[in-house]
Amino acid sequence: MRENVKTAAKVLDKKLNLPFDQHQRYRIVADAIERLREDSGPLQILDVGGAEGIILTFLSEDRVTILDQADVEGVPGFVKGDATALPFEDESFDYVASVDVYEHIEPTSRKGYLSELRRVARRGVLLAAPFDSDVVRGAERVASEFHRSVHLRENVWLKEHAENGLPQLDGTRTFFEAYGDLVSVLPNGYLPHWLAMMCLTFYRSKFEGGPGGVFDRVNAFYNEYMYGLDNTEPCYRYLLVALREPVNVNLEALMSSDPTPERTSQSFALFGMLSATFRASAQMAQKEGALARKEAQINDLSRRLAEQVSTEHTYRVQTERLINRLRQDHRKLERQRDDLQRQLAEVTGSRVWRLLTAVRKLRLSLGRTFRAG
Repeated sequence: MRENVKTAAKVLDKKLNLPFDQHQRYRIVADAIERLREDSGPLQILDVGGAEGIILTFLSEDRVTILDQADVEGVPGFVKGDATALPFEDESFDYVASVDVYEHIEPTSRKGYLSELRRVARRGVLLAAPFDSDVVRGAERVASEFHRSVHLRENVWLKEHAENGLPQLDGTRTFFEAYGDLVSVLPNGYLPHWLAMMCLTFYRSKFEGGPGGVFDRVNAFYNEYMYGLDNTEPCYRYLLVALREPVNVNLEALMSSDPTPERTSQSFALFGMLSATFRASAQMAQKEGALARKEAQINDLSRRLAEQVSTEHTYRVQTERLINRLRQDHRKLERQRDDLQRQLAEVTGSRVWRLLTAVRKLRLSLGRTFRAG
């Protein structure tokens, strides 16, 4: 029993440590499938376009097949193939999911893609994607400009969205309803949060090898505490659930409730913390780089001084003075770095942070107890 509890805790941690956008889009798909589950037996699931195998983290007890056009190794149940010509018999799977793939399909192939998803699904299709609207296009433009300003190049995925044009929500819904399917449309990825977190993700990648630990903790914090606010409008994506037969399930219950002042305050707390923490993190990364350069200069001059012991006394004195100045600069940078580390410690060691950490541990403990029972 203890081994099962440890395994459940590891699965929960793995979910929370996913990048926020992967967590939010696969979690709502998995939550919908759990509500649609009619018994305790495993389901046959196809994930079209999920090369990274993220769905396996959420549906580990089901028989999952993953199809993608990329070459992938090490992902269980992987099949290489074309999303618009699936290599499976009709109704081969209970449910077919496709997550943030639709917008990357060329417009002329989108109807064929939808037809293939439905053809191989026995019970229904779960299709998650960003759909065309003024606010979503505007948010993607802002994210794209931010990426360009940070990395001096375009984001390849957002560029493809713009080139293909985002799919139409009404037309997609009509496609499934024309077959008599019962279609539910669920919002996912609260747009103000999505935009802020995407920009944060782009910013974080500029400091790989630097303050990544802080970014990871914020990402995990978001997944655990902020996801409850994500399934509401305005949203970045929608999840369409198209069922062949009616079921007595209220999928709309997966939507976030209207934000209360208390829950809205979580948003202010998160992004207020980000504004303080990541500025200090970026400054610390710069100081660490400056320290490394100073250390390299000191080591180089010390080596040269040792190699030229026969050099004139004046040259040695000048070199020693230069080394002393560099060491003074080095100590100054160390003090500045230590000050920044203290600033970060004040944020992550604050009462609010400790409280959130304690709450998370309590929730994990309760989850383990529940699963053990």
